[in-house]
Amino acid sequence: MKFLIIFCLTLSCTHLKSYYEPKATTNQVSLLQQKADLYLRLSEEQSKDRAGWPRGCDGLLWASLFRISGGDIDLHDAESERDAGRWYRTPEQNCFKDGRSASTISRDMLTGLALALWETEDKDAIDRLLSYGKKKYWIMGDAKDLETIIGRTLMSPQLVSTYYQIRHKLGGEKVFAQNIPLVLGNVTGYKRHLNLLHLYIRASIKGRIDGVQLRYLKRVIKDQPQNALAQAIYHKFNDGNQSVAISILMDETLFPAQSLPNNHDHRCSDYLWQRDFGSNWEPCKEREFETHNGIDFLFVAHIIFGG
Repeated sequence: MKFLIIFCLTLSCTHLKSYYEPKATTNQVSLLQQKADLYLRLSEEQSKDRAGWPRGCDGLLWASLFRISGGDIDLHDAESERDAGRWYRTPEQNCFKDGRSASTISRDMLTGLALALWETEDKDAIDRLLSYGKKKYWIMGDAKDLETIIGRTLMSPQLVSTYYQIRHKLGGEKVFAQNIPLVLGNVTGYKRHLNLLHLYIRASIKGRIDGVQLRYLKRVIKDQPQNALAQAIYHKFNDGNQSVAISILMDETLFPAQSLPNNHDHRCSDYLWQRDFGSNWEPCKEREFETHNGIDFLFVAHIIFGG
């Protein structure tokens, strides 16, 4: 009887919500598809001009999101040939060595990579990463000091668990380590973005979200209603109504109709969903002119279309 009560309470608290097909007007979907096709073509042209990868030392994160959004890019360019399962921020593997970053890799990169390896069903890469991680006590790269190792290169138990869940879903053995629940703190900015990515991975693996995750998404949307990523994930697993997310993507002040956005005429941030609504969402003509890669648009469109 005690077990039954606990079981029933667990079910009532969990409140599972399953995946829903996108609901929007035919015209909305058609216009979004046309714009997504254009953005993918323009972004691929831009990436070829930059040796195929997004610029900067967060390259693996953006390349991962670009890959699953249709981008023609080989993520394994950033995996070590000498140490299988060790990943770097960029294919050049020199951000830490050149002093442009305090570490060779970070949990940010590994979170985005987890999503890409899951959606591309790359179990071999998952196996290599987990094998390397276990061998290195989950310190996944080098860093300037112990604080940075703990803060960036040490995989969290939650992320380790997510990788094991992916491996199991792709046919690997089930292990105890995959049972660690996802804890979502009340964070902002890029940390909130990482929470959304991690939540989306877990939800994609299970095909649903639970009540805790649903309430978290509601809080994010209440605080940041302009965040199309949060809107798309929430509605994907709640009711399928993607009209709000689509309207944000179709807003030409953020995402112009015939070109990729830039920092002089549209907004400062190259990836909006990791920035709280504010100055990063406005043009910044005091900076050097820069055309953004459109990955923020493409990733949300991918989720809407059934990613």
